[in-house]
This record gives sequence, C-alpha cells and structure tokens, in this order.
Amino acid sequence: MATSIRLTTEIEQRLDYLAAQTGRTKAFYLREIIERGIEDMEDYYLAANVLERVRKGEEKVYSTEHVRKDLGLDDLILPILNSNIYRQAHLKAGLYKVNTRCCD
Repeated sequence: MATSIRLTTEIEQRLDYLAAQTGRTKAFYLREIIERGIEDMEDYYLAANVLERVRKGEEKVYSTEHVRKDLGLDDLILPILNSNIYRQAHLKAGLYKVNTRCCD
C-alpha cells in the first residue's frame, strides 16, 4: 500500500543521511519506524480511549477483589499466604513484625 506523508526538512535530512550512510532506502527506515512504533501508539491511544470511557461511566470496571474471586485466585493465594513457610520466609526477610512482648 502506497502512502505519502510530509516530513519536516530536518527529519527528511536525517532520514536521507541515515539512508546514505547505511546503503538502505528511506522506505526501509520508514517501515522500520512504523513497525516498531505502532505497538506503542496502539497501547497509548487505545488505553486513552478506554480511560475516557471509564471516566464517562461508559466502560465497566471491576475491583481486584471481584477479579480474584471470579478467577478463583483466592482459592490459590490464600492458602499460600496462610502457610507457615510463607510466614517464615517473610519473617526472615523482615517483612513481618512479631509481637515479642510477653504476657502481663
């Protein structure tokens, strides 16, 4: 598919220089730029559209609690979180604080 675009003088000069120095065509580099950049553009602009729909109340959103429950993740994660091995590993890493105060 043939497509034409207008480039600034600076960009065209840079593209000309790159093509001349490497022996490749400008079309090669334009394809590379588009192929490498389109995924980022899709991610950004499609996400921006979804965010706008969320803000307008047009897109359904779910809490993490709902998603975990719906996918059955709590059935997998909670036993791990409650396991002694998990607690011991986190105690060693200093992620849990143990109440060492003795009974009064």
